[in-house]
Amino acid sequence: DELCKKRTVHAFDILGFARSSRPMFSEDPTLAELEFVQSIEDWRRAMGIEKMILVGHSFGSYLVRTLRSDLGIRYSNQDPDAIFEYIYQCNALNPTGEIAFSSMTKHYGWARRPMINRFNGIDPSVPVTFIWGGKSWMDPDPSYEIQARRQDTSYVDVQIVSCAGHHVYADAPVEFCRLLSQISDTVDADADLPDSPESSSNE
Repeated sequence: DELCKKRTVHAFDILGFARSSRPMFSEDPTLAELEFVQSIEDWRRAMGIEKMILVGHSFGSYLVRTLRSDLGIRYSNQDPDAIFEYIYQCNALNPTGEIAFSSMTKHYGWARRPMINRFNGIDPSVPVTFIWGGKSWMDPDPSYEIQARRQDTSYVDVQIVSCAGHHVYADAPVEFCRLLSQISDTVDADADLPDSPESSSNE
């Protein structure tokens, strides 16, 4: 609700996961990645959205980077079983998304096509903020390296939520929403542009 006070929020499950349809993806990691990204772009066009702030968690943020280089689910108190039905449906359907994810990673969690080696492909005018859980099993060091590489040309911010693990939105929802609101306000004020005073003070 906090995030919806100033702007419209769309929350969706990418194809192959949760309640979305389960198409078969290519076994080639590059093609599978492009298929995921194209589905998000098709959704954006169908919705008529010309400008948006993209937020992705973990694998979702990986896809967000690829998408931008080219360019609240609410449960009613009246339906206490909704979350259980949602989780059941997430796991009962054909796991095409998980299969595609597996083809894009090795040793679980390591990308076959690491994003840090491709990040320079993003236009310098595209602002980026990384949000990490301080107790996450994932290492935030690559985001600091990206920040250092782009410090003279781009807005790159790194936020660590010390009390959270990998799922920051669930472990620290209040702080997560505060950060997203702050990021959105920064974008609305154009304070994330490379030549803005706020951007310079961020480095």
